[in-house]
Amino acid sequence: SDIQLQDGTSQGLQHRTPELRVRLHLSGAMDTGDSDVGPFRPFLFRNPNPTMDAAVPLFTGLTEPIYHQAAFLDGTNFEIRTDSAQPLNILMVVAHTGIHAR
Repeated sequence: SDIQLQDGTSQGLQHRTPELRVRLHLSGAMDTGDSDVGPFRPFLFRNPNPTMDAAVPLFTGLTEPIYHQAAFLDGTNFEIRTDSAQPLNILMVVAHTGIHAR
């Protein structure tokens, strides 16, 4: 999208997105990657539950920052998926974007 800057807009400028946060609702598994072919990394929602026989509760909220390799390019690709039987309910993705100076 177009971002208003002091000297115009971000249209046509290179940008990078090194960090994202994801707002989830009742989710139990998520993998992230920089392309649709991988490699994908599992996202860890929490530390292991100390009660060994209790189910791990599903996560609702904003994740900790998810970092990935990013360079100033014409576009950014970031993939979120799961192949687990656990649910993945994405409500929102918050991107931290840097704009390359003119």
